[in-house]
Amino acid sequence: MFDRVRCSLAVPPLTLLVFLIAFVQRDYAQSPHAVNTGYVGSQECALCHADIFETYSKTDMGRSMAVAQTTL
Repeated sequence: MFDRVRCSLAVPPLTLLVFLIAFVQRDYAQSPHAVNTGYVGSQECALCHADIFETYSKTDMGRSMAVAQTTL
């Protein structure tokens, strides 16, 4: 009888754990960018990180990442 009570007390936390794992997996699968896609470029990053992109693009390092243009 004691084992039955102890087992019934374990069911709700385990059920909650299963639902939490399923919820996290669902959110991860719906993320806007695929994992391991490689470098996607600054403009793609700016879609989610506009404030960082704005300040970084004004630094020397940020400007060094721009496509070279020929001026003659």
